[in-house]
Amino acid sequence: MNYHIGRDGTQLGTFSLDQLKADLANGKLRPTDMAWCEGMEDWKSLSEVLEAKASAPVSAPPIPPAIPTLPQQPSAPQVPVSAMPAMEPQTSKLAIWSLVCGIATVFCSCITGIPAIIMGIMALNRIGKSQGALGGKGLAIAGLCCGCTLGIFGTAMMAGLAVPAFNQVQEKAKIMQAASSARQIVICLKSYASDNSGQYPDADKNASPQTSNDAFRLLFVAGWLEDERPFTADHSPYMPDNIIGSPPDFRQALEAGENHWAMTKGLSDSSDGNAPLVFENPVEASWPPMWDCNMAGQTKAGRAWKSGKIIVGRNDGSVMAEQLETIRGDRVPLRSITDGKDLFTRFSDQGEFLDVLRK
Repeated sequence: MNYHIGRDGTQLGTFSLDQLKADLANGKLRPTDMAWCEGMEDWKSLSEVLEAKASAPVSAPPIPPAIPTLPQQPSAPQVPVSAMPAMEPQTSKLAIWSLVCGIATVFCSCITGIPAIIMGIMALNRIGKSQGALGGKGLAIAGLCCGCTLGIFGTAMMAGLAVPAFNQVQEKAKIMQAASSARQIVICLKSYASDNSGQYPDADKNASPQTSNDAFRLLFVAGWLEDERPFTADHSPYMPDNIIGSPPDFRQALEAGENHWAMTKGLSDSSDGNAPLVFENPVEASWPPMWDCNMAGQTKAGRAWKSGKIIVGRNDGSVMAEQLETIRGDRVPLRSITDGKDLFTRFSDQGEFLDVLRK
């Protein structure tokens, strides 16, 4: 089984499990690099993948005696991204079968038409979540189109079912992509805290971050990030240009209008695991943060997703799409959990957060 490896939104290549272990030991790969293979629902950090493999039960023949490993070099040089093997996207098998069944619909009607639609939707979902590791989007869309050719009434019926499902799948794929970006940021914040007595960048007294852009820029200074691309999301007005400037200050990293994510102030690595750490930019810098559901699907500051959700990364490292109180309104908080409090007000009634640096 081969794993696709990415770092800061950039594909590094395809590696076998043995290559992963070897490159991790010699410093070519990092524990915080993201890994994915076909069958996984989402990207995970390399350390999580290897830990899961190490703990999985083995039903194969007895393992031969272990070969002594060489001592790890204390300061192995980091291999630049440009030196990593380029990754060629693999065409999704579901996309191919969707097209085959879609073409056969001309002769077999709904017998192959419905499978073509189902496989096409599944293929688009997996391609969307693979971050470029899988290709074949055009094949999947062609299979969907052919699958809808079921006659006059059949076409109308299939369109009524497939179009809403297709939109839902597209939004889910975009949410998964944004959540993956937020997860990379959270992992880097955790790594930064491990080198700074458990403190996150907002506590840096020398830099005194005033916005989340300032705080996240310190991740570049500390060497935990080399790419701005995780700092945006679909339908965000904030788009990084991936120009980060020169060390040691990286002053061009995350300038005004280049960061989508806000960050709660005053947390440390030892704070409550459920505390919200990183979240999508809200309408305004007030506590608790609120989002604009009326602007869902539009490129507007503080917009929510069409499903009435926003993405939150918690202090325990988990990232998920959290449901808002309603799907209508221009200032909507998260849905209350208990005693009228949501995820933010449970953490603090009078909390603060670093807002994005707006244009």
